[in-house]
Amino acid sequence: LHDASNSLGEIEARETADLGTTVDRVNTILQNIQLNNSAISTQKNSLSTTDSAYFSPNELMDRQNLLLDELSKYTNISVSQNPDKTVNVSFVNADSTETQVVNGADTSSKVATLSNKDANNKDANNKDTTTLTLTTYTKQSDGTFKASDPAAFSSKSGTLKSYVDVLTGNGAKATAAGEGTTQG
Repeated sequence: LHDASNSLGEIEARETADLGTTVDRVNTILQNIQLNNSAISTQKNSLSTTDSAYFSPNELMDRQNLLLDELSKYTNISVSQNPDKTVNVSFVNADSTETQVVNGADTSSKVATLSNKDANNKDANNKDTTTLTLTTYTKQSDGTFKASDPAAFSSKSGTLKSYVDVLTGNGAKATAAGEGTTQG
């Protein structure tokens, strides 16, 4: 029983570390999308001649598409393109609501950040409390950014949902709020 318990503990630690690495990668992708938005906007504005349709920042837009493709593997996203070819990106929550994480039209804005709580955080019943939280930022009139309170984020699909399901899934025995019905 001790060996089985130790093995399960090692698996939980590995899955938690993998979730942390994935969350870091998602944040890096969001930052890179924002950097690309800024570069696309700058190039698009510097090519504002009547012939600029032939000189759009194609390489940057191709890179943007690759970043969006990779991000969509981690969670369900919604993307819209602005007239200046920058993109707005929103995470689609499990309840199908959307939270904007990149505002392409405002290339000086700060992107949202995703984080995860340590899986060793247990509630009173020793149940796992691993959750994802999302912090968004609002630009203030003085140019600084105000962070929102971290809000729970429940991914509708993708790698992030899989990690949380493995760490919190209690299968058919799920009874407490926040427990997944997927067998973890």
